[in-house]
Amino acid sequence: MIAYGQLRAAMFNEQTAEPSSVPVQSLRYELRSKFAVVGMASGDAELYITMSTLSPKSVAVKAAGELARRLRTRHADCFF
Repeated sequence: MIAYGQLRAAMFNEQTAEPSSVPVQSLRYELRSKFAVVGMASGDAELYITMSTLSPKSVAVKAAGELARRLRTRHADCFF
């Protein structure tokens, strides 16, 4: 959970005196010592995934994009 919070803080520029409600970065990838984290954000949704450090960056970003697309198309079925 700490990694997600740190990733979100970087994406939304929360380290400054004026944090933004709109992400300054819509996509962020961070490779940590034990895992890789990908964050995707838009004005109305955020998605964070954790993957193995052995996964290439391109695979992690593609997986996050595919998951985001599937969640958007099935939003009504998944969330109420």
